[in-house]
Amino acid sequence: MKKSLLISVLIAISISSIAQVSFTDLVGNTEKAVVSITTKDKLGNSLMTGTGFFIDKNGTVLSNLHIFENANSATISVFNNDKFEIDSILISSKEYDIIKFSIHNPEGIKFNYLAFKTQNPQKGEDIYTIGNPMGLESTVSKGIISNIRDIENLGSLYQITAPISNGSSGSPVMNMKGEVIGIATFQFTSGQNLNFAIDVDFVNKINQNDAIFSEINAKKVLPPKQEIAWQTIDSMWMTNDILPYLNEYIRKYPNDYRGFLKRAHLFSGPGYAAHTLIEDKYRTIIFDPETLKSTINLDENGKPVTDSMYNVGISKIYQRSIPDYNRALELKPNEPLIYYQRGLSKLFYCQSNPNKIPGWTFQSAIDDLLKSNGLKDTKLEQDRYNYLGQAYLELAQFKSALNAFNQALMVKNVPTDSTDNPHRLYFEIAKIKCDQLKDTVGALKDLNRAIELTRSISYFQGEDHAPSEYLAKRAEIEYEQNKFTEALEDLTKVNKSIFLSDEGRRSYTHYLESFLILRLDGDLNAALESINIAIKWDDNVDFYYKTRADVYKRLKEYGNAIKDMNKAFELNSKGFDEWDYYERSRIKGLLDDNIGAIKDIDEAIKRNSKESHYYNLKAIYLAQLGDDIGAEKQYDKAIELDPKNADYYISRGWTRLKNKKNDACADWSKAGELGNYEAYDLIQKYCK
Repeated sequence: MKKSLLISVLIAISISSIAQVSFTDLVGNTEKAVVSITTKDKLGNSLMTGTGFFIDKNGTVLSNLHIFENANSATISVFNNDKFEIDSILISSKEYDIIKFSIHNPEGIKFNYLAFKTQNPQKGEDIYTIGNPMGLESTVSKGIISNIRDIENLGSLYQITAPISNGSSGSPVMNMKGEVIGIATFQFTSGQNLNFAIDVDFVNKINQNDAIFSEINAKKVLPPKQEIAWQTIDSMWMTNDILPYLNEYIRKYPNDYRGFLKRAHLFSGPGYAAHTLIEDKYRTIIFDPETLKSTINLDENGKPVTDSMYNVGISKIYQRSIPDYNRALELKPNEPLIYYQRGLSKLFYCQSNPNKIPGWTFQSAIDDLLKSNGLKDTKLEQDRYNYLGQAYLELAQFKSALNAFNQALMVKNVPTDSTDNPHRLYFEIAKIKCDQLKDTVGALKDLNRAIELTRSISYFQGEDHAPSEYLAKRAEIEYEQNKFTEALEDLTKVNKSIFLSDEGRRSYTHYLESFLILRLDGDLNAALESINIAIKWDDNVDFYYKTRADVYKRLKEYGNAIKDMNKAFELNSKGFDEWDYYERSRIKGLLDDNIGAIKDIDEAIKRNSKESHYYNLKAIYLAQLGDDIGAEKQYDKAIELDPKNADYYISRGWTRLKNKKNDACADWSKAGELGNYEAYDLIQKYCK
């Protein structure tokens, strides 16, 4: 028989020693101490019924813990049908399936109660139980102790013949003096007489309170022993749950630095804790757990609470950690963990909140992290260097940051698992080498190492699903190294990745993917799809529209191309350079808007009068408008700037043919000398 069988429990205990009386009178004296328990979930639905009993006159009850599984509330009904709620849970144990709690008794009613046995029971001794099977209150069952069994690591169990039914969980098992000898625990349903009770003395062995981790809406008292109390608190993580127990721990053990450090970290540690403690008036969103709906929070003037006000509220929470950190250092001034956590709090706060806290700066975060040298946990030691590197980056101290990240990689015997390894450190090192030291070779090596390490992490599923920011950074480096094909392959992986991040998949990576497809003369439809996504995500970036205009131009959708060029100009007219005017001029020319095309090419010439093909393009527009003289002058300037361009001579020859035939033939002859053999066909045809 194993103690795990206690999960399906029924418990019982006895009453004060009573003189020899009839069994009828004995039941009448004891049944008034037995209570009925009904539990409900958070929506008010009934869950379980069970039994318990008073063990003192003030209303302290013993029962089975399993009755309260998944319960949010409970109603305690006494012999006269008065109903009470639970006030405080005093002790509880999943191992023994026992719970002891007090009821909410503001009027100070005195209750009948049961006393524990004064001597151990014997095999064959008469016993009885009072329970509430199937909701039938105060049902009496009589029997004997058929056997006493010792369970390893658990204690004695009494096998009894008194039948125990569902709903009697928590009922007392009593001797013929009305004393509780045990608590009904479980039965084998296939055997009518195989019912068991755990020795009531085990109640005095419980020094824990497992119900702290339950949803029961009641006060829950810390275990009485300090170390067990601390272990309980240290294993809790939900802010709203832990804070009252942490405050209680600090009141009981004011010289234990761990309590102050835990509370300081609760107020200011990285994560969600501060948000759960912020005052409602500072919240931008109010969430109703009952309806599971969120609404915009309004201030006293009926206006939405702003992000700046939210930051004020968070700042107030963080500042509550300062006296706790100070007190922890007073109690244990050389404890590196205190400096580590305070340094981390300062770093996280300065990164996320623009409101200043006196003494909290990136430099003071560095000072604390440096003082935390000597952490026993190697993982924390590695993290310490990592956070040092992050703080140095905030101060643009790149060499110090690089040194910190490298030191993090040198920490030995750091435990890793399937979700955690130092891949992020290699990524940080790669970014510094690429962006600050211009060492793209070293950066690429570190990025490859980072991506290789992510392959062991199950949710990245190999290199194709590596963190998107890693692949995006590698694509950036490959692009700078003119490895366009490799860069496009990485960007394609990024843009299909499900792992989104600010540095990974974003509008820019879709833009760059489209740009590289064009650069490599790839699939124009794929290029259009990618740049459309970029614009959908961020529709105010001028060069996105310029790139899409290029795609449309290649697809011969000139109307869409000119719309995008005009949109780019609208977004950033000052950023419209000579090349942009040149490109828009070409698109206008393809739309037969020669006047508009000339205006744009003139703007390009204004910015760069030394570019021969600008004049060549303007000459083409003038020729299409029938202005051969004006076109000839533009060709003159183009040839002046690039006298060895045979095409310019061919074009100028055409403008001269009508009125200056000899000059036209001379231009074509020059073009032939420069290697354009089309010129000889023109001479043969027009210059005999």
